[in-house]
Amino acid sequence: MMLMHGGKPAFAFTAGDVMLHPDSYRSVFDNAAVVTISRSGSTSEVVYALDAMRTRSAFDALTINCVADSLLSERGAVAIDMPWAFDKSVCQTRCVSCLYYTVASLAAMVGNKPDIITELARAAGSLSAFIRDNEEAFGRIASGSWTNAVVLADAEISGLSEEGALAYREICQVPGVFFNVLDCRHGPMVLFDAETLVVVQLTGDGEHERKLAEDAVAKGCRVVAVSDTPITLDGATVIVTGATGGQVARGVYFILVNQFISLRKAAVTGADPDKPDGLLPWIKL
Repeated sequence: MMLMHGGKPAFAFTAGDVMLHPDSYRSVFDNAAVVTISRSGSTSEVVYALDAMRTRSAFDALTINCVADSLLSERGAVAIDMPWAFDKSVCQTRCVSCLYYTVASLAAMVGNKPDIITELARAAGSLSAFIRDNEEAFGRIASGSWTNAVVLADAEISGLSEEGALAYREICQVPGVFFNVLDCRHGPMVLFDAETLVVVQLTGDGEHERKLAEDAVAKGCRVVAVSDTPITLDGATVIVTGATGGQVARGVYFILVNQFISLRKAAVTGADPDKPDGLLPWIKL
């Protein structure tokens, strides 16, 4: 998003990778604006990675956290602390959406694109009604016999959608994977069957995405198509968001769709959505 809308060369790295291989990233961090993102503000890999790079490169850091006065807050030249966004549940839901919203807004500010900020705010303001209107659909989808989930989306919301796939693994504890929409035709679709839930984000007229959804229906999948406007898609459940303003704003709805389906599915699988076995609120190395 920073590259697309902020006009700045931007790269995303896994903190654990940087922590384990700091010398490999020396030149990347030099003279960069480094942004760390953390719910707890204390995630070990992020803290250790930042400390390791401080001894190798010169940079300024912006930390974005869902608590106040954290270890990462202390390490940033600027800290954005959002304690009101903190999830008490082990699984992250609200803070994911808030962190996405914040990073998207920063990219729009850097690129002087106030329309994106306006559309993000409009989307956030409509979520209560959106949830109310689709509660029954979320429950109906979750009650299906599917045993694995596939999340399909593109462009600015790809990373957020990968988090949507993670929601299935953590919240209802069924296997969940993410692919870019058309990439799933290059192999993964061979595994689509009657036990597969496919959640796909449609964009614009969505000709190729619609055809993919139709093919998934033909393979017996339970298909959920998330669309800005009402459409007819035989054999699929269509969730209408009313989103405007492009892909960035669509992400606000799309992550929520996957989180709510996973939450309702947890009642079916018997998983505890707040305290999944073997998972901690944040990782301490």
